[in-house]
Amino acid sequence: MTHPHATQHAAALADHFVSVILEGDPELLVSNLDELDEEEVRDVAKRLAIFRLALIEELAAQPHAQDEDEDDDCDEA
Repeated sequence: MTHPHATQHAAALADHFVSVILEGDPELLVSNLDELDEEEVRDVAKRLAIFRLALIEELAAQPHAQDEDEDDDCDEA
């Protein structure tokens, strides 16, 4: 069962992960933007957005401890 706020929580977590990577080693996600033309910068931004969305979807699909507790409660009823 998907937690009602799973997508919001996953988005916040994904944003945090992306932020940590960009602060620590940005070349893991994006190339040196100084050397790129405008179209290439847009392509990099698009790839980063696609990565973020995929990360959100995968994180939202993960089971949560709270969900497992709720499932146990349903089994006992």
